[in-house]
Amino acid sequence: MAVVIGLGDAGCNIAQRFGEYSEYSVYRIDVDLPKSAANVYNMEEQPTSEAYEKNCPDLKAFFKKIKKQEQVFFIIGGGGKICGAALQVLQQIQRSSLNIIYIKPDINLIGAKKYLLDRIAYNVLQQYSRSGVFDRMYIVSNPSVEESIGDVPVKGYYGKLNEAVVSTLHMINVFKNSKPDFENLSDPENHTRISSYGMIDSETGEEKLFFPLDNIIEKVYYIGINKESMEDAQFFRKLKENMRKKAEEEGVKISYSIYETKYDENYAYVVAHSDKIQSENNLKKSLTSEVE
Repeated sequence: MAVVIGLGDAGCNIAQRFGEYSEYSVYRIDVDLPKSAANVYNMEEQPTSEAYEKNCPDLKAFFKKIKKQEQVFFIIGGGGKICGAALQVLQQIQRSSLNIIYIKPDINLIGAKKYLLDRIAYNVLQQYSRSGVFDRMYIVSNPSVEESIGDVPVKGYYGKLNEAVVSTLHMINVFKNSKPDFENLSDPENHTRISSYGMIDSETGEEKLFFPLDNIIEKVYYIGINKESMEDAQFFRKLKENMRKKAEEEGVKISYSIYETKYDENYAYVVAHSDKIQSENNLKKSLTSEVE
């Protein structure tokens, strides 16, 4: 289905999770990775972000199995010095569709140096994505993921967050590559390349995006429902009414597709798109509202 490339500690940990699904070919790039593992590249540790950029190795041979027509997801976590190598690595990937998944750390809980490194990478990658160099940039905020899945204990904290990030995007990819039973889909506008995704609460219908995206232009819903709901005309009428209501109240373009599943529970996912570079103001507001 796709290629997943992780750069740095956070990127590699999430990429490794994608390896649990047979649909993905996973590559990891970092320092001190297990040499016996498949598709890993151990970079020489550098003292600064600038040094990682300057001394980025030739990775063309490492990427030689990636076919140009394959979709690529490039995962990187903000705040690490190795982020300095991101653009140099990306230039060496042969692809037809390249998507960035940027993991935004909790900006209130990182030091000044990491905050600066995160801010630089965050803005630069958005600029490149918005200009069309990359197909799309998905922004994921750790605090937003935590809010979506509920309280998470210290033990296995990042594992739980990574599981939610990976399983949600995987299901969206599965739906995208499956024939829907009903669809009202349209391709996103070419200029809406800054995105995030998330889950829908099956009981309340509340949307839980993994980043509080600002200036949303479009939303796409992927809805999995059981056989009983599939045959319920009232359920379908109510669903369509809810979609129309969302479009009117939020002033965004809405599209959706419906798939029959074998699960007892109905579930849904949302992908939101914006045409604006995302600042940290909306994230700070979101974190402040959580505290209040």
